[in-house]
Amino acid sequence: MALIACFTCGGKVSTLARACPHCGTLLSAPAMGGSPPPVPLVREEARRPATPPTTKSSPPPPLESPVAPGEIPAITKKGASRARPWVRVAAVAFVVLAALGIYWAVRGSNAPNQDVAEAPPAAPIVAEVPRLQLGYTIGSNAAPVEIQEFSDFQCPPCAAFANDEMPYIRERLIANGRVRWRFMDFPLEGHTNSPTAHLAVACAEEQGKFLEMKSVIYERQSAWDSVPRPDVPIRGFAGDLGLDLSRYDSCMETSRAQPRVDADYIEGQRLGVSFTPTFVVNGTVWPTALNHRQIEAIVDSIEALAGVAASPTLPARR
Repeated sequence: MALIACFTCGGKVSTLARACPHCGTLLSAPAMGGSPPPVPLVREEARRPATPPTTKSSPPPPLESPVAPGEIPAITKKGASRARPWVRVAAVAFVVLAALGIYWAVRGSNAPNQDVAEAPPAAPIVAEVPRLQLGYTIGSNAAPVEIQEFSDFQCPPCAAFANDEMPYIRERLIANGRVRWRFMDFPLEGHTNSPTAHLAVACAEEQGKFLEMKSVIYERQSAWDSVPRPDVPIRGFAGDLGLDLSRYDSCMETSRAQPRVDADYIEGQRLGVSFTPTFVVNGTVWPTALNHRQIEAIVDSIEALAGVAASPTLPARR
């Protein structure tokens, strides 16, 4: 019996055998002819690497690059559409919180070291001007009757009242302490030269010459009420009264006394004054112009209601 070598293990195999007795390799007729038979199926399967079976309970493999605490995970193209809105919200919130932190840190470093709350802003000064600071007063502060005269220096009836009625009022009502008179600036809008005259009287008051300047402006009203430059003749009045013209000129140029005029005007608007002269007696606005007799009759009635006896030294009424 002829023998051949197994092409797999090299062992001696009979030509009549169908498998190698040494390694179990199947033999075929072509194998006897010299061409090797195909590799056994069992041997090929043995050479393949074994793949362990996976189960649903097996944990997923760990990430190659774990994310450190506080870091934002990298966004892949696959998850970009889901991760982008969250990242934007987180970024905006971080910026807002950082800005608030910086603001409160700076505010806390600049704030004064005190436990009380900040005071609210003060009310406008004009609205808080005390009554005794308005206008120009003549007479005693203890007088039981106060009369406010809202007047315009360019107003002809105002000039007539100042020149004809006021001397009697000063003698009969002011000099004996029955009335305190308060002159109030109220330049009317249509009188273009009047503001200059009111400012000039306020500047004269700085040097204690209110009554003198008021009187000469009313007495010589025609000299300045219709000229293009009323300040020129009015300055001449100031010189005639002996005012320090350097102080007077400074007051007129800077208008530093203008707030006093404005405060009187605002008070007149509050009371509803619409014409000049207007008289306010103990807070009551009289709707018509008054002469000295009417004013004295009003004072008499107020004194009678208050039980105040008239002075026996008064001269007989006209």
